[in-house]
Amino acid sequence: QETYELPGTEQDPGYGQKGTLVEWQERVAAYCAGNHILTFALCTGLSGPLLKLFPNVRSTIINLFGKTSTGKTTALLVAASLWGNPKKYTGQWRNTDNNLESVFELYNDSLCVLDELSQVNAKKLSEIAYMAGNEKGKGRCKADTSSKRRKEWKTSILSSGELTLEDKLREAGLRAKGGQQARFVDIGARVSDEDGVFNVLRGFNSGADLSKHLQEQSAKYYGVAAHEFVKRLVENKFSLLGQDLQTIYEAQIKALCDKFGLSNADGEVQRVGDVFALPAIVGVLAVGYEVFPADLNILESVKFVFNRWLQDRGGKKNVEDEKIVQHVMDFLMQHSARFMELRNGETEENRTTYNLLGYFQKENNKTTYYLILKSFKEEICENFSDRTIRDALKKKGVLITELENNGRERDPRKRINGENPRRFVTIVVKNDYLEEVDSNKAVHQEIEST
Repeated sequence: QETYELPGTEQDPGYGQKGTLVEWQERVAAYCAGNHILTFALCTGLSGPLLKLFPNVRSTIINLFGKTSTGKTTALLVAASLWGNPKKYTGQWRNTDNNLESVFELYNDSLCVLDELSQVNAKKLSEIAYMAGNEKGKGRCKADTSSKRRKEWKTSILSSGELTLEDKLREAGLRAKGGQQARFVDIGARVSDEDGVFNVLRGFNSGADLSKHLQEQSAKYYGVAAHEFVKRLVENKFSLLGQDLQTIYEAQIKALCDKFGLSNADGEVQRVGDVFALPAIVGVLAVGYEVFPADLNILESVKFVFNRWLQDRGGKKNVEDEKIVQHVMDFLMQHSARFMELRNGETEENRTTYNLLGYFQKENNKTTYYLILKSFKEEICENFSDRTIRDALKKKGVLITELENNGRERDPRKRINGENPRRFVTIVVKNDYLEEVDSNKAVHQEIEST
């Protein structure tokens, strides 16, 4: 077999081959067996060529996060060795969003590898998370005002860093939205406190030793596996043992649904489930085509990683709604001094409240808040739309509305100090719920400070 290597320049993505498939299997892939993060990274690495066959699966950023020296970069280098020289093939997040459009297009139908998430600008990352999944760059004009060709891609994107998307966006005062988190999937990479990403050490004394071995060997044997996978995929007419890819894919979706009960899960969870099903069938195909070693337990690894994501996310419910409700409750507690108390529709005489947000009224075990519409929109809805917050509060059962004769829902009216009734955003909260919110917040602050 001819061995060749391409120069790693900005114009060239670093594809190249060195060694044989058997050598790569024995010196690199064999040591991934039993190590779920590494096995999943390999399966993700070969998913790019199949993206065009599954329109419901978009280009997705899989981000391996955790403290330094856990083996995250090693997982990226191992995945990069599928396509070329890992050191040349692996890129950095230190890029503008405009340049990343070119990077994504450069790795169309293959794997894009980006290390060190902390290097990217937080505000730009908010846009990149959507852009990557939309698979199209910005529209631009030439000097003569005619339209330039928009960059397009379908690629698997493997990332690593010490931060999650939410952590990074928080630097810029932004919140991660559900649509972003369905396109940017954070996976906690640390499996063992001592050995980082490694479940088993395959005969080495420590995770550091195994990591060093994989980095050294992936620099010697690379680029053959992806070539052989695509070749055998075509030779087998996109099937395995008589089963077409769609059948195999649907079987993996069903397996994930049965395992994790996704049929009644939030839409974001179901979309990410679709994303995880693709590496599952890629791994099954790669083993069936004898590109991956037979002892790589593909399905066990995919389910392990998906379960980790599900646990870190907080389960199958709509996490975005929960965050929105938490945001509103935190706001009410933090700005309690800006509310005036009502007793029988009257405020306390001779009391002035600066920068008034609204009123509150205590009854038995609950508190009703009457928020001034302008303040609600300008302050509470600062990072969300009015409708998004109202929908989340309504689902939680704390937003009070009234129906007009035409069936339209409106904010209820309230008479304050005998004045004409005004409409207020009305939120009713049980007192123990606010105590729970305060307790949860304290716990989160303690964990973050630790």
